[in-house]
Amino acid sequence: EDDSGRVAVVSSPAMPFNYQMANFSFLLVTGLALLLILILFQGTINYFRGNTLFFSARIQLFINIAFFLPLIVVSVTTLSLTSLSSLRQLNAEYLNKSRFFGSQVASMLDDYNQTEDESKINFENQLVSLAQLSNLDANVYTPDGKLLASSQTLIFDNDLISEYINPEALYRIRNDENLFVTEERVGSLNYYVSYAALKSSL
Repeated sequence: EDDSGRVAVVSSPAMPFNYQMANFSFLLVTGLALLLILILFQGTINYFRGNTLFFSARIQLFINIAFFLPLIVVSVTTLSLTSLSSLRQLNAEYLNKSRFFGSQVASMLDDYNQTEDESKINFENQLVSLAQLSNLDANVYTPDGKLLASSQTLIFDNDLISEYINPEALYRIRNDENLFVTEERVGSLNYYVSYAALKSSL
């Protein structure tokens, strides 16, 4: 409360019951993991000293292994399935964006004239604007695989990426794969690229 009588009330939402159970489960698993590590550490020391574990320590070790082994297997399987599902969903989103973006670029190519510099500048400006609206980076290549226009020209000006299309992608397009996602690499950076074949009079 300040001098003028105004009162500031600080509050936070109550933690849901499932969050409380998740915290309890995390603490329980952490405690059991620490106990297992302690028993393994003690067993290693006793082994090098030529001693044997007490019967109660052996029971605790077997109980922990019986608990953690299925937990680890289930966790790895669940994470693998979740990762695979997320990757498929991401690829589907890439393909939908590419299909919609490609149809718009194809209509822009109908008004493009390679012999006129003004037409090329207008096409590049339209491509940059469309890429910004779609929140993505876009490159347009000729049927021979040469870069025609890009929304990120500095990448090519600085020779970070070749001005020619990925040969594997060009091969797939020429074999009637009109829409697909592939993984590419620049240095140590791996990233996904979606390709869409454009039908135009170019």
